[in-house]
Amino acid sequence: MVISQKPGSNTPMLLMQLAIWQLGAAINGFLLRGGVTVGDVIHEDEIVFGPGLNRAYYLESKIARYPRFVLDPACIKEFGNFGALCATEKNVTFIDPFRLAFCEHLRGAKYESAEALSKAGLPTPQSAFKNFSNEMILHMIVDSLNSQIKAPINDEDFTKVAWLYDRLAKQIGVPRSSAYRRVRSKP
Repeated sequence: MVISQKPGSNTPMLLMQLAIWQLGAAINGFLLRGGVTVGDVIHEDEIVFGPGLNRAYYLESKIARYPRFVLDPACIKEFGNFGALCATEKNVTFIDPFRLAFCEHLRGAKYESAEALSKAGLPTPQSAFKNFSNEMILHMIVDSLNSQIKAPINDEDFTKVAWLYDRLAKQIGVPRSSAYRRVRSKP
């Protein structure tokens, strides 16, 4: 999927929306990854192409590896590091909604575009998660990942799921993925 917009003041809101989508998808057992960059992207009828798309694809396919949206250093250079929205691990900066601090921010933040979201019939991030504690939000994701951790899965996919599961487990005090019996899928 390709999402593009002209760089500007809406860029932080787009990154926040990506984080919210990633959090919501993970609660439902879907893990997302991608690349965020700046560059030319051309949209023509049913095709999208350009150096910006190529770079985003490279970030998603080669750098992201785990369920995360990687930020290109060029994006950070142009817009800054986006503060609490992002994390850096092994020199890779990514949007990181899988933290208690992000959940707290999400539940308490006031969004300039909340009115526009409501008019479009979409829930505002605050209202979507306001009835859950920060820990409960992360527990919902861990619960959705439990079936994947315990099911037959190949080593590459297990590594991706375990990366996220262990990040969450550490924060909310549940056993890490290594505590469960590993079931490998047959080739």
